[in-house]
Amino acid sequence: MDKRIFVVVAVIAIVFGFAYLTYQPNSNCSLTLDTKVCSDVPLTELQKWWDIYLFQPAGKAELYCGLELASLARISEEGKKIRIESGDTGIYITKNEASIKGSTDAELLKTCHVFSCIMTDLNCSVKMERARDIALNLNPINLVMDEELTGRGLEGMLAIYYALGAINAQTNAPIHSYIMNGENCSILTILNESGLTMVSTNKTFSCDIPGFYLKYGSENAIIIDDKKVLIIGDDDHIYAGSIIVRDILAPDLRERLNKLTIPTGDFINAATPQE
Repeated sequence: MDKRIFVVVAVIAIVFGFAYLTYQPNSNCSLTLDTKVCSDVPLTELQKWWDIYLFQPAGKAELYCGLELASLARISEEGKKIRIESGDTGIYITKNEASIKGSTDAELLKTCHVFSCIMTDLNCSVKMERARDIALNLNPINLVMDEELTGRGLEGMLAIYYALGAINAQTNAPIHSYIMNGENCSILTILNESGLTMVSTNKTFSCDIPGFYLKYGSENAIIIDDKKVLIIGDDDHIYAGSIIVRDILAPDLRERLNKLTIPTGDFINAATPQE
């Protein structure tokens, strides 16, 4: 081989070899809510992932995570690809794809909740997984909603109510619902999926009770405060926080409500798409 050609080939090999060794996808890793998050893009980019594509779930935990994400974003074949799978616990993000991994089902679901918090721009408590323990130890189980709650916020309230119903089935603790005006509460009756009505009573009392709160606020957050779980924000963020807390309380709720069937449309195209 001509010496000059050999030198050129050697230089090219060294350059590509160095690039291969130095470039590491997801090299920017940090801890978010005690969960490893490795991303090639700013995490704020996930807030623009309005359309997502979910790969076929391999097991129950993967299914429950997928249903959570499907409640928070639109499902589209052209959406950002999200893999939910067993593996080294963490979130791994590239420009157009993310992997949510857990070494156990519990770790996978926790990681999924963290991903949902990032995607929906919620400031979530590192203790948010305690929401289930709080519910299991409440008697009665109190649910308090802001009287101004509308639209998506009300959808979130119903999601929490159904999840607390699953807790009630285990503990037999009654669910007491209240409507909140400032620091005062009045009794609330839930009629059905289509609406809410306040019991005709002038009796009010302090809202400083243990339980689950859905309230308007300038901060979009899920806060754990002793025996209180507070979901705060505007209607859209209260809805998103309610979905996350719902799936912490009862991750299999959607499956129960659908009598062990998967709702059509939650997953697009069972087969893995072409890369």
